[in-house]
Amino acid sequence: MSVARQMAVPVERPATQRQSEQGRVHRPQNAAVGMKMSRNIASMILCVSIALVAMWLISGQGAKTYSLTYANVGLQTKIAQLSADNASLRTQVDTLERPSRILALAKKYHMQYIDPLQIPASSSN
Repeated sequence: MSVARQMAVPVERPATQRQSEQGRVHRPQNAAVGMKMSRNIASMILCVSIALVAMWLISGQGAKTYSLTYANVGLQTKIAQLSADNASLRTQVDTLERPSRILALAKKYHMQYIDPLQIPASSSN
């Protein structure tokens, strides 16, 4: 066989080598398609980020509302307790202010009622 004929004969390559060469084939993409895809990914990331921030803010407000509600219940309980204490103290004051009780104590300690001293108004100008 001549040298020229040997060159014309195609050389068979193994199947694995052909597949690996096919994987390396670079297909040029349209620049507009690539740009559109990157914009879509960027807008998706932006939307997900905004959604996460919104969820974080809403959950923070919910936690704040819960804590304020808990504090409000505590204050309402304290108000009710202090109102009951106030009512009890008012009844004690009413009992202690009774004129008959004061007169009885005055007699017990031998106290006498004296008319208040009246000072005449003098006109010394």
